[in-house]
Amino acid sequence: ESCKVDPHKGDTCIMASYTDERNMGGLAWQAPPDNWGDVPGGYDLTGVKRLTFWAKKDEQVSEAYVTFKVGLESKAKYADTASVSTEKLRLTSKWKKYTIPLEDQDLSRIITAFAWTVETQDVPVVFYLDDIQYE
Repeated sequence: ESCKVDPHKGDTCIMASYTDERNMGGLAWQAPPDNWGDVPGGYDLTGVKRLTFWAKKDEQVSEAYVTFKVGLESKAKYADTASVSTEKLRLTSKWKKYTIPLEDQDLSRIITAFAWTVETQDVPVVFYLDDIQYE
């Protein structure tokens, strides 16, 4: 979270790295941490229209395909009330702004505020995130 490699804005950005050779991996920011819908939690984001963020791949990485998400699909008792994701994005080595539209979603309980996944590609996958915000 304190990466100083060419942040989009400010002094730092987030560096994400996936080096496992299995088919899929990722990271989820949850409230409370490690809550997969089994306990109450999350945020009421009613009225939020979108999540925006900036992303780019590391220049040393040949390819970086990443899917970004708000909320996860689950049948757990306290699951996210919405699950919205981007398509699989091919990141470039230049900063680019991305948007996940959230209008017309039930955002009354969002446990997984932001997540990313990578699937079946050469490793390592290294990319950077910055300026993640709900609007």
